[in-house]
Amino acid sequence: MPLFISRFAELDLIRQPEQQDEPLQAFDAADEYLLSHVAETGLSLESRVLVLNDSFGALAASLARHANVVSSTDSFLAAQGLEKNLARNGMAYDAVPLIPASEPLSGPFDWV
Repeated sequence: MPLFISRFAELDLIRQPEQQDEPLQAFDAADEYLLSHVAETGLSLESRVLVLNDSFGALAASLARHANVVSSTDSFLAAQGLEKNLARNGMAYDAVPLIPASEPLSGPFDWV
């Protein structure tokens, strides 16, 4: 599986559910584009970032060491993917708080 490389991180990501010889990546061009835009615009360690419906955690995991990131989703597989991909890349499972989509969010956020 190819590494997901951005200006923020180099990550080894997997999809959920895990499959042997998975032909699909756990990231896409939209993830690359958004992270490139954020890098060009500027992000501080104090920035509060809300990531919505991040399929397998590519965005949240990339930004986790560079800002205060919160992720929200209604997908069990996305939540599982984020936790596994954080651990897979040496981050604690709670490095990115995961808020169920049915729960209220505590803003304000600098980036959504």
